[in-house]
Amino acid sequence: MKTKLLAMFFIVALIMSSIAVIVVDISKADNHTRQVVSDYLYDFVVDSYSEYYTIDDWNATIFHTVNNGATVTAEADVEFTKTLKVQSVSELPYMKAVANVQNSLSNSESQANTVFANLSPNQLVQASALVNNEIAFQQSELQQYIGVKQNCTDRFRMSFDAASLVVDDTSLEVYYGVDYFPKEDFIPDTEAVMIRSATDKLSASIAEKTAEPIAKAAVTLPVYHRLTARTYAYTYWQNYNPAFPNQNPNGGDCANYVSQCINAGGIPMDNLWKSTLSTWTVSWVNTGKNTQPNNAGLWRYMTNYLGTSGKQYFDEVLRSQAAAGGFILWKTGYSHVAFIVANDTVTMLYNAHNTNRENASFSTPEFANYDYRFFFSTNYVDD
Repeated sequence: MKTKLLAMFFIVALIMSSIAVIVVDISKADNHTRQVVSDYLYDFVVDSYSEYYTIDDWNATIFHTVNNGATVTAEADVEFTKTLKVQSVSELPYMKAVANVQNSLSNSESQANTVFANLSPNQLVQASALVNNEIAFQQSELQQYIGVKQNCTDRFRMSFDAASLVVDDTSLEVYYGVDYFPKEDFIPDTEAVMIRSATDKLSASIAEKTAEPIAKAAVTLPVYHRLTARTYAYTYWQNYNPAFPNQNPNGGDCANYVSQCINAGGIPMDNLWKSTLSTWTVSWVNTGKNTQPNNAGLWRYMTNYLGTSGKQYFDEVLRSQAAAGGFILWKTGYSHVAFIVANDTVTMLYNAHNTNRENASFSTPEFANYDYRFFFSTNYVDD
């Protein structure tokens, strides 16, 4: 009987796949298939995160299947909570890397083998101040994640044998913002790799800032209420704010959504960055990924890219420095932005439109992949 029911389901799925809307729910009669997919994804997530997190409160929902004859391709949403295993902020890989940089700056012998070797005494003082500021910020910011469950929602796609229900490991993919990516993008680097790479990237970033300081015109920046912006992101990730036009028919709503979040946090509209129900600017609705004049696009406008007509509201930072209230830019391949709602420096969570996402995981390390850029406010408050 179970075999007949499974065959009937696959026939229905095949018929439905020829219709405009190809969304097929696994029937209640096929609980075994549900369990196989859920167990497989649970094992994958637990194994991927085993070095850093415990996984609890697991739920998996298959929302789309396609019968390819011998195999079935399934898409599933999973909801779970993750809790960091470390007992203190200082145990996190990124904080160990920051400590390495601090030690290098305080030890003249260590400096000789680092990017700090050619800095003047005054520049070394500036570099030390930057490191101390980073430690102070992260000690306060990361404490909220110690011993606390973080809600996560992720989407996967895989293929399995129609008869045996054995999943093809090579077929597993994770959904990142606009498309499915290899499963490896979900897996964080090992602690050793994180520490080594973060030490190098943070050292290079600080040395660059002190050796060649960027002259910025004196400006009065508006205060960015980053947690207020995050509240907005949670409010409108699925139910769009009717005060703004839905830009999906015009190519996508991702930048429109992130712009709304930032505006809700206190960054004011102006002639270059604004939106009403009937009119909007390119800087508001475009990601800025493609080369365009006059800072057209969100990230170019927010960062005063190349010193043109944008602002100094956000700085480009390392992935580990992009806390809640910042945003991610898909640098290559896709034109996409997402709003950061959490970042414990091992992984981060984001909300986005196209497709609508809440608490989606972002695990791809900055150290191994340069297809993303991260931005955080230059003048924020925590409310």
